[in-house]
Amino acid sequence: MNAKMPRINKKFYYCLVSCLLITLIGILISIFYMLKSQNTKVSSEQAVATNSLVSNEKAIKKDLNGDGKDDILYISTKNNKYYIEVHSSGKTLFLDPDKKIGTVGMYSSFWPMNIALVDLSRDKIPEVLVQSSQDKIPIQHVFSYVNGEYKDVYFGSNNVLGILDSKNNKTPKLISMNLKSQDMNVSQYILIRDSFKKVSSETLSIPGLQNVLLFIDTIESSGEIDSNYDIFTADIDKDSMSIIGKLDKKNYIYEFQDAFFADSKWDEQGLPTELQWTLNFKKVIAQGIGDPSQIKIKINLMKEGTKFNINSIKIQKN
Repeated sequence: MNAKMPRINKKFYYCLVSCLLITLIGILISIFYMLKSQNTKVSSEQAVATNSLVSNEKAIKKDLNGDGKDDILYISTKNNKYYIEVHSSGKTLFLDPDKKIGTVGMYSSFWPMNIALVDLSRDKIPEVLVQSSQDKIPIQHVFSYVNGEYKDVYFGSNNVLGILDSKNNKTPKLISMNLKSQDMNVSQYILIRDSFKKVSSETLSIPGLQNVLLFIDTIESSGEIDSNYDIFTADIDKDSMSIIGKLDKKNYIYEFQDAFFADSKWDEQGLPTELQWTLNFKKVIAQGIGDPSQIKIKINLMKEGTKFNINSIKIQKN
């Protein structure tokens, strides 16, 4: 005699199916938001220029000619003089400085070269931005890949390089200025084909610049943070604020050398809402004993109302 299969209750069946569907929808929603969060993080990180400190030798791997393959940007020194070259598809391309300046800088333990790779022309080929020094004078270069070779399209001796509109819907702008000059010697450029065009700086406003200057003053001063300096966000974390105290300014003296900045987030109109600055300071023992060194402090500025205040401080390691 054949055994009868138990009859499944329809209500139980519909309830089971409903639970499975709700669970599946919940999983899909979780995956969606997880992917969205990851994509947002990647976009934020990619918005900031590739930035690297160079001691006396370094190799940086990145596609430098737009062919989709990684090339090698190699920086070396000979007799403390920096040399830069690119190894690509079996060829060696030299980044030679303009003859008017004749150098990309000299190696110094307290003022090493800094390299930033930024696509200023939006052609998927990054320009090579160089900051270094020689005889205690800052040096700036911008090299662009033109017709199979690198051209020194900009050079100068200011102590700040910056990028505005780095990844939004506007034309990227190169900013060069000198924070130690009374008028700051601010210049603004856009890259057209293989040359920079200087544009008017009369209406140029660098978001949060005044707070950056006050922060530099805070690091260079021997005392504590001036209570009149309203330069931090209300929710800045304790770890960030503790960095200033850990500088041990009773035993060390800090002197600003140069800086690099770029905007990293924007609103719907393409206006910046956040910027990142990397500030380089010479660090000297107050008693004058020992060799000086360099410390790199990275700060993030976030828009609060009409102001840009500092919401993060980090010591950047090499």
